[in-house]
Amino acid sequence: FPFEPSEVSSYIIEAGCEYFRFYKNNAQILGTASLIANGDFAANLNNWTSTPTGTGLSVWQALYGGEAVLGAGGTGAGTITFTQDVTVVANAPNTVTFKIHEILTPVGADRTYRVMVGSTTGGSDILSQNLSATGTTSLTLTSTTTTLSVTFYVASTGFTLAQMKVDDVGVQGGS
Repeated sequence: FPFEPSEVSSYIIEAGCEYFRFYKNNAQILGTASLIANGDFAANLNNWTSTPTGTGLSVWQALYGGEAVLGAGGTGAGTITFTQDVTVVANAPNTVTFKIHEILTPVGADRTYRVMVGSTTGGSDILSQNLSATGTTSLTLTSTTTTLSVTFYVASTGFTLAQMKVDDVGVQGGS
């Protein structure tokens, strides 16, 4: 990838005997290209399908070199689903990774944060996991079809603001 100087992005290069390792946001950058398009949200939210109801919304933010901010509530109930489908080899393991920079807490009856992975668009037949903490997550999952759909979901039942910041979403396909 081409080098683009930035005041908000930083990288670490580890040099050893006959090797270099590259790191971004405290995670090693792996050589396998991600099947997800624009998972680093470098400049926008392109290639993702955003489906809001009520007060749900998705916006791009430049922090951390770009991130998706998903929110609902504050002025009434709402949800946001944020989805991207990729083509994979059926019945082969795939590694889904993502980083959560922020989740407004406390998580409870009035706020819901979830990641879902399905074999159809927006589906959750492979995984539906509630999220409650920040950090990087890596999951190895298998789709029985050639579709792997990754969805982030945020909901608020009323006037409590629910917000989650997502970055570095990737899918590495198996064969």
